[in-house]
Amino acid sequence: MRKEKLITIIDDGNELMFKIKQMSAIKQERWINKVLILLSGGNLLSGIFASMNKLSVNNVASKFKNLNLETLADMLGNLDYDKVEPLYNELLECCSYIPDHNNTDFATPLNAKNADSVIGEVKTLYKLRMEALKINFSFFNTGAKSPNQKKADITITKHM
Repeated sequence: MRKEKLITIIDDGNELMFKIKQMSAIKQERWINKVLILLSGGNLLSGIFASMNKLSVNNVASKFKNLNLETLADMLGNLDYDKVEPLYNELLECCSYIPDHNNTDFATPLNAKNADSVIGEVKTLYKLRMEALKINFSFFNTGAKSPNQKKADITITKHM
């Protein structure tokens, strides 16, 4: 089941409620792959991957977490917005507007074409996309493991 989150944002003096829903696993993987391909297309990732011995999700997340502002600005400055925009809009499509706070089951999905009919301030768009990033890609956060958390044992048995 996909994670969902309800948030309330003050937009142009109005209290708006939104539902943020996690992408499917396939869509998340495709989104990440598209971002990595886009970044690697202009050799923008070479500095990040150059010092890595082993390519893993945790290593990549660690490198991105430690990016300085200058490196990030260089990376973003070299991107073609026309190629980035579809990915950016996919984050907005994780969001739905809830017009009646008492009926959270009724929601209007947002997209780049209808968002202006609901949202009045640009900062609301940034907040929604940031919440979509959080709900979809929070697994990149590498914190200390819970003492109760252990690796799953996988056993493959052959039935005859």
